[in-house]
Amino acid sequence: MKSKNIALIAIFGALSALLMYFTFPLPFMPPFMDFDLCGIPEMIGGFTLGPAAAFFIIMVKLILKLALRGTTTMLVGELSNLILSCAYVMPAILIYRKNKTKKGAIIGLTVGTITVALTAIFTNLYIIIPFYANVFGMELSPIVDMCNKVNPLMKDTISMAIFGIVPLALAVVLIAMCIERIKEIRSGEEDDISKYWLHYRKKIRNVGTCAGQHYP
Repeated sequence: MKSKNIALIAIFGALSALLMYFTFPLPFMPPFMDFDLCGIPEMIGGFTLGPAAAFFIIMVKLILKLALRGTTTMLVGELSNLILSCAYVMPAILIYRKNKTKKGAIIGLTVGTITVALTAIFTNLYIIIPFYANVFGMELSPIVDMCNKVNPLMKDTISMAIFGIVPLALAVVLIAMCIERIKEIRSGEEDDISKYWLHYRKKIRNVGTCAGQHYP
């Protein structure tokens, strides 16, 4: 692997880990179903460098997260994050590599969203929700009732799992906004990483401002 690619993997992984610290509450969603931007560097890095690099970016993110904040879920949350991240980015990247156009990227993102949605339903139903229920010594019904008060459409664990994919759909919109920049990096039209970072940081700042948060 080229040294430039290794550097980019480290940069994208560190950026993804950093963005895990910034979460946005979503209307009509319970507090633990918030939205963050950490999946965007993973997808952009994968589109730019390939699926193997995307996996290493995800691993860098999780290793940095564990080093900086540790785990509060006995690694269950991190394992779920690894599974969902791979289910999200890998189908999209593989499709994009076959058709490196905006249409190919959007098709890939759509397939990735569907794949991770199905995976998220399984992990939420059988890993995440039961884990939190056991940790807090609660039955699933009080958790469902809490979510139902916030959003009446959340009537059971299945509807909770389905609503859990909403943040992923929002990330797809933001990634689609960056596709032209990805094509520039892939084609070599712009090798100056600092220029790309400034452009990407500006997009993040604009999103944060709309959500009532401010970034330096």
